[in-house]
Amino acid sequence: MAEVPYYAIKDIPTKRAIQALINEIAGLRKLVAASGGRVVVKEGGGGGGEGYVLPVAGPDRLGGVKVGANLSITAGGVLNAAGATPYVLPVASADTLGGVKVGSGLTITDGVLNATGGGGGSTVSIVLPAGITGTQIAKITVDGTDYDIIAPSGGSAPVLTSYLEGHGNEWIDTGIYASDTVAIEVAYRPYATNKNNSEMDIFGSRAATYSSTGNTRFQHHFYSNKLCYGYRNTWHDGLCPAVIDKDFIVKMDRSGFYVGDVLLYLNTDATTFTDTRTMWLFNSNNCPTLAFLGRIYYAKIWDDGTLVANFIPAIQNGENGMFNTVDNTFHGNVSGSGAFDIYGVS
Repeated sequence: MAEVPYYAIKDIPTKRAIQALINEIAGLRKLVAASGGRVVVKEGGGGGGEGYVLPVAGPDRLGGVKVGANLSITAGGVLNAAGATPYVLPVASADTLGGVKVGSGLTITDGVLNATGGGGGSTVSIVLPAGITGTQIAKITVDGTDYDIIAPSGGSAPVLTSYLEGHGNEWIDTGIYASDTVAIEVAYRPYATNKNNSEMDIFGSRAATYSSTGNTRFQHHFYSNKLCYGYRNTWHDGLCPAVIDKDFIVKMDRSGFYVGDVLLYLNTDATTFTDTRTMWLFNSNNCPTLAFLGRIYYAKIWDDGTLVANFIPAIQNGENGMFNTVDNTFHGNVSGSGAFDIYGVS
């Protein structure tokens, strides 16, 4: 068949048919390019070819979608979210996760929140006993601001001091009964001037008449300037010399008698008992003639391992005595004569 150039064709209907075919082929080429090669034109024509298939849209692929819930599409093909509510970040609280603002003492870097200051903390000072007034027990200063520690009951607050001095006529009732579960620790200094053949009781309780069978003693005593220990119905004289005008810390309980941490007497009496008399300081209850000549710095009493009294020398309403910081009670002289002296007041 002879080839005839398109421009040489003179028959108008034939030329139009050829031009329409050219246009159709060009359109098919564009369709194939747009569809990624999915348009197939089969030989033979007649409408048997596979048309363009729109792929389903995916994260990495353009494609078609269906209009689902909370979506709408306009006549121009614009897809919109229908009725969407903007998200509002809640304020953070103890029970709610949420947002916070960066306030004072905080910094934020790349989303990381940090406290500033390096743990410097507050500056705290306590004034005791000087510089207090009115009903204060003490004054505490936090970051430059003063706060009063107020007396627990009415009246003038006690002023805690260094030590209380007895002259052999005064004593204090602790209000606590001696027993096999009680332990006591006292810091004191005996004076060189003694009476009654150098006998005097530093603390405790005992019967006026000693009995080897009764619950008669819970007592620390001086005899001929030696330390002595009485527990229930036993008595131990001269455990060691008493050094006059020197400080001692003594402890006693059912296990024995100690000076500092040194055990001077090991007690083996495991009998259960409770005395019928409360313990005194500066004397033993029921022996008024043997009151202590010296000073006491403090006295601590435990019952079954629990601290029940912490007696500190103090002044309250012009009276010298001891203040129990455990139950906030003041204990003055109950002997009916004499008066304690007190030291360490600014």
